[in-house]
Amino acid sequence: MSCGVQCQKAVLIALNVLLSLIGVTLIALSVYEMNSVSSGSFEHIAIVAQIFVGSFVVLSSFLGCFAAVRLSLSLIWSYVSCILILIGLQVYIIVAAHVTDYVERARDDFVALWEYQRRNTERIAILEQKVS
Repeated sequence: MSCGVQCQKAVLIALNVLLSLIGVTLIALSVYEMNSVSSGSFEHIAIVAQIFVGSFVVLSSFLGCFAAVRLSLSLIWSYVSCILILIGLQVYIIVAAHVTDYVERARDDFVALWEYQRRNTERIAILEQKVS
């Protein structure tokens, strides 16, 4: 094998190990954050999406490492398609973030929280602790 192929193989493996660590970190932080939000809320849905994306990053980075070690063209193309799916998902999230009015949604959630003050005393106490 030539020096260029060996270098590309080493760089691809190192990059995929780094991506795998980033994916595991994203999953761990999302699971940690999931304990502080109520289920069914907008934040809960976003955290579940982060766990899905982190899992997909870990699986695709494993596929990339395996493809680099085996030097299999079909596995490399599968890896490229996974990366393209991730890029498309990121573009979709960026576009959806600009289209969705988060300020209006947060205002509506805040108003609903205070309308039912007696039922939401725990959530109000958590918000007061975070603010102060």
